[in-house]
Parts: sequence; C-alpha cells; structure tokens
Amino acid sequence: MTDSRRQVATLGCAGLLVAGLAWLIVTLSGAQTGYDSSWHLLWADQIEHGQSPSLDVWAAPTEHPLLLAIAMVATPFGLTGGANTAFLTLTLTALFLLLPVLWKLGREIFGSGLAGGVAWLLMIGSYGLLLQAMRGYLDVWFLLLITSAGLLIAQRRSPTAGWLPLLLAGLLRPEAWLLAGLAAALGWRGATRGRRALMVLAVLTAPAIWFTLDWSLTGDAFLSLRTAHNLAVDGGGGALSVVGAVLLGGIRGPVTLLGLLGLWLAWPRVPRASLAIPLALIGAGAAMALLIALAGLTLLPRYLLLCDLGLALLAGYALGGWANGSPELNRSWRTAGVTCLIAGSLIAVVGVGFKLRDEIKIDSTVHAGLADLLERRSVSKALACGPLTFPSFRLIPDAKLLLNSPEANVRGRGQKPAPVSGVAMTIFVEAADQQIADRYSHPGIDLPIDEARPSGFKYLAGNDTFSAFARCN
Repeated sequence: MTDSRRQVATLGCAGLLVAGLAWLIVTLSGAQTGYDSSWHLLWADQIEHGQSPSLDVWAAPTEHPLLLAIAMVATPFGLTGGANTAFLTLTLTALFLLLPVLWKLGREIFGSGLAGGVAWLLMIGSYGLLLQAMRGYLDVWFLLLITSAGLLIAQRRSPTAGWLPLLLAGLLRPEAWLLAGLAAALGWRGATRGRRALMVLAVLTAPAIWFTLDWSLTGDAFLSLRTAHNLAVDGGGGALSVVGAVLLGGIRGPVTLLGLLGLWLAWPRVPRASLAIPLALIGAGAAMALLIALAGLTLLPRYLLLCDLGLALLAGYALGGWANGSPELNRSWRTAGVTCLIAGSLIAVVGVGFKLRDEIKIDSTVHAGLADLLERRSVSKALACGPLTFPSFRLIPDAKLLLNSPEANVRGRGQKPAPVSGVAMTIFVEAADQQIADRYSHPGIDLPIDEARPSGFKYLAGNDTFSAFARCN
C-alpha cells in the first residue's frame, strides 16, 4: 500500500471511529433536534418525496440550503426517530472534526497547534457549541467551513485560497458573504482579468443559490430575509446591549479578555498576515452585527459566532502560545497558561456539563411526553376530528416528525381562525418543569400565543408533561 493510500485509509478509519462515538453519545443522551433542525428534516422529507417544501408556513424558520442538503442525508432513516439520530450524529461528528482543523490553523497562524486546540475548548465552553451540536444547529457546520477556509488561506498565503469552503458556508450564514467579499478585495490587486471574474463569481454564487432556491420554491426570492425579520425576539434590547452582554457576560467575558491579551502578546511576535485571519473574523462578525441592527432584525448571541471564533483563537494563543514563545518567556508563560487552562477547564466541565445535561433532559422529556400522548389510541382517534394545536409554535415540527407526516395539520393556537375541533395540548404546569412551561408555552418570540385550551374542549388524556383536550363536532 502506498503512503497516500495508507493515509486515506487511516483518515477513513479515524472518521468512522469519530462518527461511531458521536452516534453513541447521541443515542445514550436522548438528544433531540432543535426547532430549526426539525423543520429542515421535514422539508428534506418533502423534497425526497417529490413535494415542494413548505418553507413559508406560519412560524417556519429561515431555510438554509446547505443544512437542507445535510438533512436530506438523514431523512431516509425515518422521521420518527432514525433521522433525528442520523442528523445529530453528523452534526456532532462535524464538531469533533473542528478540533484537528483548528489545531492546524493555530499552528499556521501562531506556530502552535496547542493554541488552536485551546480555541476549540474555549468555543465549546464559552458559546455552548456542544449544546448547539446536540440540537443539530447549523453553527457547527458554519464554524467548520469557516475554519477550513482560514486554514487554506493560511497554508497557501493567498486570501482567495478558501473560496470553496466560503461558498459552502455562504449557504448557511450570510456572514460568509462578507468574508468572501473581503477575500476578493484583498486578492484583487495583481489578479488577471480571468481571475477577477472567478472571484466575483465566488462571491455571488452563494447568495444567488440561496435567493434562487427561495424563488423557485415559493415565488419569493427574499423569503429567508423576510422570515428572519418576522421572527423577532421580545425584549432583545439594542444591538450594543446584546453585543456587550454576549462578549462580556458569563464565561464568555474571560474569553474576550483573554482574546485581547492574546492580541497584545501576539502583536510583536506573530506576522501581521497571520494575525489578519482572526482579526478579519472579529471584524466581519462585528460588521454583520451592525448590519443586522441597522436592518431592524433581532441580534441573537449566535450571530456573533465569527467574533467568538476570532477571540477564541487569540485567547488560545494567550493560554497556549508558550509552545512557540521565546525561551525567556516560556517558563512563566507556560506556568500561567497551564494554570488558567486547568482551572478554566474544570469550571467549564462542571458548568457546561450540568447545563448540557439539564438542557438535553428537557428536550428528551418533552419529546417523550409528546410521543406518549400521540401514540395513545384516544388521541390518534380524536385527531381525525381536526387539527392538533399547541399554545405556541415551538412543538409544531416535533409533532409532525412524531406523526411521520410533514403535511400533518399541526398549528399554534395563535393562528387564525381559532380551532373549533380536534386535539388541543397544553403544558401540565403543575407537574412539568417550569423551564418546560416557559420554553414551550410562552417562548419569548413575537408571535401569537394562546395558553388556554379552546372553549368546549374536554379533557382527554395526560401525563407529567402535557394535557390533551379534544372536541369532535
């Protein structure tokens, strides 16, 4: 066997082991896909059955073309459970693959793979990236692609070297459009006419695909932008307050301060061309936050992901840069870095570990309670009388998955007209965790909410999480 084939075989075996570990974690934890991910599974199933996906239904999230493609890999395993496990396994595998990519990027930028490895740990701890992966959010894939683009740029010393992962990342989040435009601007001087045409094509391809997909499926090319505008968060505050709360609050505050320390330490020691990569990430993230605020959209903490990545890389250098520091600094730098890393890891393991356990428990409890009622004969019989309704929009996709039907008549009671028959479910507040009631009964999104059971509906069945009421005219 040649060296190249041996290397491919080794990487393949390692990938299978990582995927197997991810599958085991997902299976044992009982993790469930989040709201956005569940909708993408439903849409993927519709596409695979030759139907047009219902992208513009009430309270549907923004569709993301690449996430839709990933969901299409998972849906053949079955909507009622297999697709959930497959989708989360793929996402968690992507999170694990992010570690070696960040390790290599740290080595290219700072001469220290340890700095990249520390950045991976900080991302998991400060942003709750592990929780995002355990719910199948697109952020994990976005980070993997952006980091891969940064690695290619650093390795080839060319700002346009990462166009392919940037194009794919642009099918997940528009921040990648800014980075692609920045890369093209930096590589414009000295490029041939043909090369410039390719750069323009690389910048425009992702948004063109996104808008064309929306237009071809719904007739509205800017559906995704409109959806993001409609789903506003109550009490979100101004853009500056959100940025400040995110970057300086909780465990992310120390990471931000460590990032500034890392920049100060790296400035005289790291080439400016290398430092440009984390600085460009921070700049693009801040610019996107400003654009979101100016457009009147809701600025969520997740939208500052590029800032997180850039700061985590610099913070990784502050904690692990001693691996390539000058000899006189190595001893003191190593001592301080290792001490902070050990202390921070213990805090993160305890804090993130308990939070992750509690969040997954809430997800699995709600899913199990909903599945229990939907499997009861009395409930399934009553569903023939009318729609299944919930206080808010949160449980609509999960119910459709459990019913194994993207077309199932499942609604929020805030929709008009009000239901006059069918099954109405409410949260059993007396027995359910208060967090469950807060999240699924009144989840803080500016959409109509109706917690009460409809008039004339009689109690049908219940468990420790839900109560079901029915009426047949």
